[in-house]
Amino acid sequence: MQVRVRERLAQAIISVSAFNDVMSAIVTFAVVGVAFGSGCKFSLGRAAFDLGCNALIGVVIGIALGYAAAFLFAHEKFGFLVKYAPLITLMTVMEAYLSAQTHNASGFMAVFVFGIMHGNKKVLGFAIKPGEQGSLTISSPPQP
Repeated sequence: MQVRVRERLAQAIISVSAFNDVMSAIVTFAVVGVAFGSGCKFSLGRAAFDLGCNALIGVVIGIALGYAAAFLFAHEKFGFLVKYAPLITLMTVMEAYLSAQTHNASGFMAVFVFGIMHGNKKVLGFAIKPGEQGSLTISSPPQP
């Protein structure tokens, strides 16, 4: 039996699930670090602080780069970049991950938040150019 839910609720559930996956990855790496020992004494308070910092820095980087990418695609002067949306999106995703890693933060969180920002350009007040959404959607190959 399938239960139908409203689109907004479905999107909220998907977002929460994805956020939990990202946080689980951060916690897993922290536990693995403790298990293999980092040469110092474990502190639950310090671990919680590091977890919060990793997530927060990742969120900030994801917001900044997601907003920048949305701005570049929607801006009148830089709107020509829409033709290269998949390439620029991929480059920006890699930049989000690497920037977060450089700052000892969660690259997973940065990429997750980037995706949220980039996927909600319309909500952020940016115009979506004709054909842009289709260029970022993966379509299945035609069936023989």
